[in-house]
Amino acid sequence: MKDTDSKEMREWILDNLVTKQGAMKITGQSGPAFQQAVRTNMVTPFVEYNESPVVRLYLKSEIEAYAKQVALRKNRLKK
Repeated sequence: MKDTDSKEMREWILDNLVTKQGAMKITGQSGPAFQQAVRTNMVTPFVEYNESPVVRLYLKSEIEAYAKQVALRKNRLKK
């Protein structure tokens, strides 16, 4: 792989993938709430490394779309 390809890939990863903590910040959810979303397949990891500890990265655009659903649900509950 050429250095330019590696640099472009790295930039894409940094721009488009988020960790659990980043996803929680975008959705405004607590750790347990976000974990429940993962368990119920409301959110699916883009990539998962089954190491110890497990590392999951999420597609930022999917997390942003899910965050809109979370906000709508919160607004409905307030009414």
